[in-house]
Amino acid sequence: MGMHAILRRFYLPKEKIDREAVITGDELHYLRDVLRLKIGDKIEITNGVGHLYHGFLSSIGKTRALVRIEKRIFTSPPKVKIYLCPAFLKTKAMDLIIQKATELGTWGLYVCLTDYTVPILKNKEKKIMRWKKIAISALKQSGNNYLPQIGIMSFKEAISKAKGLKLIAIGPREGKATPVISYLNSSSREIWICIGPEGGFTDEEIWWAKQNRFIPVSLSPYILRSETAAVAVLSIVHAYYNCH
Repeated sequence: MGMHAILRRFYLPKEKIDREAVITGDELHYLRDVLRLKIGDKIEITNGVGHLYHGFLSSIGKTRALVRIEKRIFTSPPKVKIYLCPAFLKTKAMDLIIQKATELGTWGLYVCLTDYTVPILKNKEKKIMRWKKIAISALKQSGNNYLPQIGIMSFKEAISKAKGLKLIAIGPREGKATPVISYLNSSSREIWICIGPEGGFTDEEIWWAKQNRFIPVSLSPYILRSETAAVAVLSIVHAYYNCH
């Protein structure tokens, strides 16, 4: 039995897709100069809001390529929407969180400024654009069709914005907490998870979170790096809701 050919996947915002899709910019460079695709080659396109399109290349030029759309598929959003609120970290750690959170189907990513946030945050819009590019790459690689919302806000803003099941991950040095798996349940429709910086949360931040009905949870008996904690908690939550 022959194997199905794997279609190359591209990302385009929905306004660039109708009966035809117009590919420009970085995606055009990848299609034409890296993959060296030809007219007639079949590809698939995700618009990041649940729609997947199958089509073939009808023209390839210097500034754009056109794709004739043959099939449209809608993928339902996840039953449980996960919002991750990691503290702002150094570049490599932050990039890893954005990538893995997108691969694991996170609905929203709100990077928080906490008391122990070390880097000085400048050029917020440029950072968000960079993170969005990383998320788009992860979206295409993973087969996920929902691009997470990405933003930057203060820790208190994130705490106030949260709804549904609210969790704040704390390490063994920050106090006692119950393992996160104990609080997951099939009735939840939104889960907000806060992850602290390398120095952890301050006592005041943990108090503020508790006042807003956040539950302190543990991920491990060991001290985890922030990026490890983010991937660990998302993996636990993702696995739980895929089985329930």
